[in-house]
Amino acid sequence: MKLTPEAFDRAKAFIQNQARPLEQALFTYHFENGSQDAVLNELSKFQHERRPPRRSTIKPRSRSRKPKRRRRLAPLLVLGQ
Repeated sequence: MKLTPEAFDRAKAFIQNQARPLEQALFTYHFENGSQDAVLNELSKFQHERRPPRRSTIKPRSRSRKPKRRRRLAPLLVLGQ
């Protein structure tokens, strides 16, 4: 399916105004002889850095606390019997 020149211009304007920089770089690469380095540069922004694992922020409970009493639930009534 081929686009008319008007449809291509509308698509190009949409990508330039609404798309993320990555999609803009991809469009430029594929349709306007853009550089591969520009695409890789934008793509590298999505790469996470390796970090050491976070330490747990949950504090251990002290053993001197009294355990909470569990409440008993009332028995359920079965209707229609």
